[in-house]
Amino acid sequence: MFERVQHSRSSRWRYNVYRVNADHLLMTIGVFANPGGRTRPLPAPLQETPVKAMGRGKAYYDYASTYGGDIFGRASAVAGVLGKLSTRFEDYVRLLGHVRSEYFNLITRLGEGAIYHLAHESNERALIAQIAQ
Repeated sequence: MFERVQHSRSSRWRYNVYRVNADHLLMTIGVFANPGGRTRPLPAPLQETPVKAMGRGKAYYDYASTYGGDIFGRASAVAGVLGKLSTRFEDYVRLLGHVRSEYFNLITRLGEGAIYHLAHESNERALIAQIAQ
């Protein structure tokens, strides 16, 4: 991902790539409690730990905030919100985890197959939106 983004001259495209990937990590960690986004676990050395995924999410939101500031202005609400998501990523993951367990109870209601299809469709739509830009 980094290579494709670095070769692009478009701040808007860079902003969208980092924001979409950060949003994906926030949802897979916070709502689905699955930082790797996989239905079957990888071998232990290849598994992504929640700490690594959170670090990537924070970095992606930080990059998106920087590029969003270039597009919308440094003092824009978009750049501000993305900056807050970057600095308090763990808090938002914890909040989504609480919402998942207390209010949605999604994991037990949906089951693994439905969650896989939901994540897959979400990824496809994000990719289509990226390509369209």
